[in-house]
Amino acid sequence: MVTETYDHIVAIVLVGVIFIGTVVAVPAAISFTTFQAVDEQQLRNTATNLFNAILLGPGNPSNWGSIFPFDQTNVNEFGLASDNQLSKYILNSDKVQRLDPKGLGYISYSYVKDLLGMQEYDFSFSLFRPFNVDWDIQFSGQNTVQLSVNVTRTEDGAPIPGAAVNANIVVTAVNPNKKDQPTIAISEIYHTEYTNLMGSAKITETMVIDSGYSLEKAIAFMRIVVSGMETMVVASKDILAQDCLRISTFDDTVGLTFWDQEYYNTTKTPNGERKIEYIYGYDFESLMLLHKGDSHDVVTQGDGYDSWSRTFPGISSVNPPMLIFVISVPLGQGQGGRQLVVIGGPFSFNAQNKIFTFGHEGPYSNVIATLQRFVVIDGMTYIAKLNLQEALV
Repeated sequence: MVTETYDHIVAIVLVGVIFIGTVVAVPAAISFTTFQAVDEQQLRNTATNLFNAILLGPGNPSNWGSIFPFDQTNVNEFGLASDNQLSKYILNSDKVQRLDPKGLGYISYSYVKDLLGMQEYDFSFSLFRPFNVDWDIQFSGQNTVQLSVNVTRTEDGAPIPGAAVNANIVVTAVNPNKKDQPTIAISEIYHTEYTNLMGSAKITETMVIDSGYSLEKAIAFMRIVVSGMETMVVASKDILAQDCLRISTFDDTVGLTFWDQEYYNTTKTPNGERKIEYIYGYDFESLMLLHKGDSHDVVTQGDGYDSWSRTFPGISSVNPPMLIFVISVPLGQGQGGRQLVVIGGPFSFNAQNKIFTFGHEGPYSNVIATLQRFVVIDGMTYIAKLNLQEALV
């Protein structure tokens, strides 16, 4: 639930030099004649109206982000607000996901600009964590995982002591004599540690794996809490998987996109099916098995990527904060055998600070107004940031 703190916008809009909370944007030299030509109040109004339209409006239809298959031409008004919100600045996860070009359904920036009537301006909309989270995950010995976490303030990098770091660990393991049979082990321990005066915390766990197997990848799913603000983080030794695979949700429909060429770093990807083995829901304390893959859960080739979707009646009512996919994919071209890929979503939770940016990403020198404020998505706190600039002719 959003507290009254969220009802105060954390932004100061100036023309020329902008200081907003913890974010500093310094536009390049704008001539004196330009300052004279631009009405400051109009810029403030334009930026504020745009930000409010994005954060407070549900759009039309009000469930536009949850309709599958997704077609952006069916969106008549754009807005990210939840249509069932009891407070302001609660965003709908399905709608926010449609801003990700790697997701299964995407609404383009140019189409959004037209819906918002912003043809004379360019803008970017970004989501950030409310604080920075840096992590490192390593193996120690044959089957021990060591997780190190640093939590710092966004504005100056100062350490944050006393942050609660909650984590569950998952590992994949391989056997050289059973290359087609990789396995997975899920921790039954719910770890809770608190950062020290340096903002650091460490978690160590010895995993139980089958005889003859050795650790291949480790993934930690974390919930980090600072002063009542929560964020989710995925720490993984397989960073490429987190960047090249995307989980998407559309109400009760769950989708996956797998950008093969990026993952394998080649234009010729290996043969063999990409199969969904398991889907878990992470409830901040444990992994709940939601689905065990069957013959229908094979990822098929699409336009430059592989895609999969399936409807699970009632899953939106359960609404797990994070979905975790375990996917069996071939090893690289000519290697033979298979590997397990483990990802969390629907957002890019492996990022240290910025979750994503939608829209125009031009140089800061062209920014004429910046706004930012706290928003909540699925109970998690984020900083939403808007940069506005005049459209370049």
